[in-house]
This record gives sequence, C-alpha cells and structure tokens, in this order.
Amino acid sequence: MERPARGQFLRDFLSPSAHCGPERNARPGHLEQVLARKRELSESAGKRVALQAAVVDVLTSASLLRLPIVMEYEDLRKLQINATTDPLTGLYNRRFFDDYFEKELNRSLRYSHHLALSSLTCIASRK
Repeated sequence: MERPARGQFLRDFLSPSAHCGPERNARPGHLEQVLARKRELSESAGKRVALQAAVVDVLTSASLLRLPIVMEYEDLRKLQINATTDPLTGLYNRRFFDDYFEKELNRSLRYSHHLALSSLTCIASRK
C-alpha cells in the first residue's frame, strides 16, 4: 500500500475503533508499527491477535490514548443486557424502551411510514 493510502486506511480504522482524533494522531508510520506489533503479539501468544489489540498497544505506547479499556465481546454483551433488562424479571426496562422508540421514530420519519404506539396495562386483582 502506498503511503497516502496507508494514512487514509489508518485514519478510517482509528476513528471508530480507537476513538482517536484522525487529523492529529493517525500517521502512516503508525500502520507499520501496528502491523509489526500484531505479528509480535500473535507470535508470543501462539495464536492470532486482533488488529484492535495491536492498535491499542501502539497508541498507548505512543501516549495517544490516555486510558485504554479493552473488553471481551461476551463481557460487553453482558453489560448491554444488564443495562437494558430488569434483573428480577428479565423484561426490558425504560432505557431500552427509550432507545428503541427513538430508533423506530427516526425510521418512520426517514421512510415516511406511520408509527403506532400501544400500551398494555396489567392490573393484578387481589382477593
């Protein structure tokens, strides 16, 4: 890959994965460092290492990331589930409703579709 293309690739990759300012921090020289570090980590671990792990390692070493947080996908998924469900019932909570409703409202506006909202109220009878 030629130098301008490497820089563009790195800027495009770093923005979403490392939340790092592309104009200031991503330089073509970092790509070589990331790829070399990925190879080193893979060899020492004896298995393939994700490119994101090498990016975090290189940017942290270069003091471009202050406090990197690396998380396994399963742990992230558990956090997402815990944030949107009630632990006792397993039902979705108000936070989930708000997020989901906003997405659906935006979709209905974008495609000019109708949107309906219904509410069910459960009343428990006591005897």
